[in-house]
Amino acid sequence: MKKNADGGGNGSPSLLGEMRKRNSHWERFGLPLSLRLGKWNFYNNLVLSNAGDPYITENITHNSHLNTHIVNQNIDRKNIRRINETFSMLYDITTLQSIGLNCMVKQAGSTLKSSSFSEIQETEKEYTSSYHSKGKGDDKIYQASLNYNWKSKNGKNTLQTVLDYLKSDETKELNHHYLYQYPEKNEEDNKCSNTGTVSDLWKAEINYIFLLNKHSRLKWGGDYYNNHTGNQMYYAYQSGEGWQKEEHVEAKQYITVYTI
Repeated sequence: MKKNADGGGNGSPSLLGEMRKRNSHWERFGLPLSLRLGKWNFYNNLVLSNAGDPYITENITHNSHLNTHIVNQNIDRKNIRRINETFSMLYDITTLQSIGLNCMVKQAGSTLKSSSFSEIQETEKEYTSSYHSKGKGDDKIYQASLNYNWKSKNGKNTLQTVLDYLKSDETKELNHHYLYQYPEKNEEDNKCSNTGTVSDLWKAEINYIFLLNKHSRLKWGGDYYNNHTGNQMYYAYQSGEGWQKEEHVEAKQYITVYTI
């Protein structure tokens, strides 16, 4: 976090937009603000962004020798929206001591739509197939850290402490639909999947630094690290009248590390 030399505040909002390629769009809005009130320093930054990227392809193949005619068309549309918020606060206890708080929130939502069409004509058979899928995703990250810093009057000794927490939550959902059309019958398949990952991370760190001379220093300290991660997955497949296969999987992981 950057301090203001004197009291007061400043900010510089920005709005950006760019056309990356045909039918694509990208917009970004940023609003950074900083303020100093006596021994207090505040900083806040809000960033909003939105991006879309359609992708269309078409391919036609004709082989007169094999009497085969194939038409393929694919359309993909993806849109992502993001919100990033950062807030920092620093308090100067004395000229040699300070305590600070940093918070961050990130959220990203995405949507995806895909479709494809295929028509195949051969000597002995003729059929068409189509595929449609849509999905959405949601990612969230929350982080907070508390830090304390102390420096001796002669500037040779420094104490640094940090307590940090981070939580992330990620979910994705996809649905697929397949349709095959033959002269004598139609076949239809459906698939869906849902996955989620949640992670909690705690970290504490303390360091004491001794300045021996201009070119060397001695550092002593330790840290504590604890991570808990949970994963869930659901998968289902439908062909004909009912669901043929369903799976539900859960997994958990715990990691704890001490370092001195």
